[in-house]
Amino acid sequence: MWHIQISDVCTRQQDILRIVRAMVLGVLLVTGIFIGVGSGEPQAKETLDSGPDVAIIDASVRMDISDMGEITLGTIPDERLIVTITVQNTGNREAPGYKLRAYLVRVGREDEIGTQIGGDITDTRLGAGETRTYTKSWSMPTHLKRGEYRVMIVLDTSSYFIEPDTDNNRMTSQQPVVPGALTGPEGSIPVYSPAEI
Repeated sequence: MWHIQISDVCTRQQDILRIVRAMVLGVLLVTGIFIGVGSGEPQAKETLDSGPDVAIIDASVRMDISDMGEITLGTIPDERLIVTITVQNTGNREAPGYKLRAYLVRVGREDEIGTQIGGDITDTRLGAGETRTYTKSWSMPTHLKRGEYRVMIVLDTSSYFIEPDTDNNRMTSQQPVVPGALTGPEGSIPVYSPAEI
């Protein structure tokens, strides 16, 4: 009998120990869940606010035919757009990548995406506070309707990271460009002899 009583006491102690462990585990789980729920939102906001934020800080465009070299008389050269874009990472973490695109949009319809000019400018790794400038020379599309256009630059980071501020990812030129403006009537280019200039 003595042996049975010690065994009963040991079994009761083990049962009590299991109950205490289960209660402690339950308290830890419940506390962890409430701490996780309570602090999850501020951590997400802090991460978003403290991440990278690439912004277009300047952009300019000019039309040019001077880069064409010698032009044979009777030919119409391609008009070129010289586009300069400056971006800056205004966030406090490195941006893993981004794409820049340039579009021609009709004056009065700047809220629409127009015809893309040139190709994507794709870059990786822009450090916090770092600024980078790109200058590209692109041919003016020949299928455009006559009229005035503006150049819209669009910055896209969606394939790389989520930005806290996307309002700084689009810039439209104030000065319009007019396809065909650099050529004269009937597509001719005024030719001046050096003596007349």
